[in-house]
Amino acid sequence: MIQRVQTIFLLLSALLMGTMLFVPLAELNNETTSYILSAKGVMTMGEQARSVYPTGSVFALLVLTAVLPLATIFLYKKRVLQIRCCVFHSMLILGFFLLFFFYWNLLRSELSVTTTFLFTCAVPVVALVLDYMAIRRIRYDENLVRSADRLR
Repeated sequence: MIQRVQTIFLLLSALLMGTMLFVPLAELNNETTSYILSAKGVMTMGEQARSVYPTGSVFALLVLTAVLPLATIFLYKKRVLQIRCCVFHSMLILGFFLLFFFYWNLLRSELSVTTTFLFTCAVPVVALVLDYMAIRRIRYDENLVRSADRLR
């Protein structure tokens, strides 16, 4: 049953994590230069933007966190596996936070910059909440199916 509430939650989670691929996550500033930290890397701001530090692992992790909920939607006949995929997706989001803060700390000390985190840093938190709500709804469906099996 693809037309369930958890499908909407998982689809929103995938869209939110997909948008993280294209938007900046933080601005890094020092006395002379301004940088933008995004999933693709650290770029200088200005007329001649150039890549300073690539962050390919963050990009790959975000692609995975954007695709996994879409694949999870189509596992509607295997609800236990669907729950496990949602939990794994939540762990990947937490891994994204760890990796993001690792790069941020590395760049902060290497470039001697001050950081301004953008609102997009809160998007994974919303995706975590959506994952939690999807897990609850999938569990509800699984309990409903099991109770119907007992009645037969």
